[in-house]
Amino acid sequence: MKRLKISLLFVLLLASGSASGQCPGFYFFYKQTQIDQFGALYPDCHTIPGNVRIETNQDLGDPILNLNGFSGVDSILGYVDLLESSLTTLHGFDSLRYVGGRIKFVQNPLLTSFAGLENLRYIGGSLSIGPENPSQNMQGFNGLERVEQHLEVSAPNMHSLSGLENLHYVGQNLVLRDMPLASLAGLQNLDTVQYQLGLVRLEHLKNLAGLENLHAAAPVILECDSLQNLTGLDNLESGVTIALAYNQQLQSLQGLEHFSVFTYDTYPWGSLVLMDNPRLQDVSALNPVLHMNGLLMSGNSSLSACAVEAICSYLAVPGDTTLIGQNGPGFNTGEEILAACSVGVGEIATDAGFSIFPNPFSAGAAPTITLENDFTGQVKVEVLSLDGRMLNTFFLEKNERKVTRMLPDFPYLDRATTRALIIRVSDEQHVQAKLILKL
Repeated sequence: MKRLKISLLFVLLLASGSASGQCPGFYFFYKQTQIDQFGALYPDCHTIPGNVRIETNQDLGDPILNLNGFSGVDSILGYVDLLESSLTTLHGFDSLRYVGGRIKFVQNPLLTSFAGLENLRYIGGSLSIGPENPSQNMQGFNGLERVEQHLEVSAPNMHSLSGLENLHYVGQNLVLRDMPLASLAGLQNLDTVQYQLGLVRLEHLKNLAGLENLHAAAPVILECDSLQNLTGLDNLESGVTIALAYNQQLQSLQGLEHFSVFTYDTYPWGSLVLMDNPRLQDVSALNPVLHMNGLLMSGNSSLSACAVEAICSYLAVPGDTTLIGQNGPGFNTGEEILAACSVGVGEIATDAGFSIFPNPFSAGAAPTITLENDFTGQVKVEVLSLDGRMLNTFFLEKNERKVTRMLPDFPYLDRATTRALIIRVSDEQHVQAKLILKL
């Protein structure tokens, strides 16, 4: 009875509108006859100011087979829901350029193509494609440029994202899950995902090729069994969190070389989350000047090379949020990693025959070095990063029992982007090193 009342209401609304072409505000379409009547009564309707819901009522018969009644509509200011239809394509929406709300596909078992939406440029809400849709690609969305809210696709038959080549902006989440994608080709012009980029259970995806133009996304959440590296994220430079969890084949972080700033963290453990990636061997691709404010690195049983500058600098500052454990031998605590950080730069002795004051030092301050009795003659002073990379070298003459000098070439230290440095001092008989911190 409820459906019958709605159907009668539709007829009354159509009858109340004149043949002048004024568009009705919104309506539900439950059978093909209603769509055909819409096209006949509103041939000059170009903008529907409300919502369109298309849902076949099996009790009424007359399944919805085409959308030809909408052939003149170029804008729908509300949402568009396509639910339980018998549509095979979306022809009839060929003129549609603008949808102000969401577009949602649920239970359209015969919709093997999105053909008919080629002129659609803008979606003001979300685009949602559910798991029961049989389409194998995104052809039909070839003109789509912006989705202001979410783009979420969970489609076990979709092997390709071809059809999204003109998409460059997603205003909230881009989430792809449970799809047999071997490539992200189709997203090569995507520039911005304002919030979450989530790739989950894409079991055939080995890298992120196709995302080369992505410059902003926060956070990035990756959980794909076949993912081996992050190649494709090469132009991603900043974000909130990168979470890599349960990637069974992930071996390296190649692709993150240019990522340098975590703006703030949304996860309780902070910015960088590396969890249960059993084949991850090293994190050497991390940008040496990476700034982060939280680190979780646990369950990476093959990880044996994480004493890189980004992590060493982070761990050298007390009080930062850190959870480290169950990695390869010797990398299960922050202390173990910091000990590895000093390899190659000489022993960092607490009773070094020199001192730096102040330490830590602030940008703009001029630290001084004091040479004690151990050093005589020409003394070489080297500034190194925590991974042993030489940053600067200069010499001091020590002919007295104790000498204090301002560090020469101090502007170099002031410009240094790393937060921790090694000062190594040597003469013909001694070599000693000391860790200094820049606030």
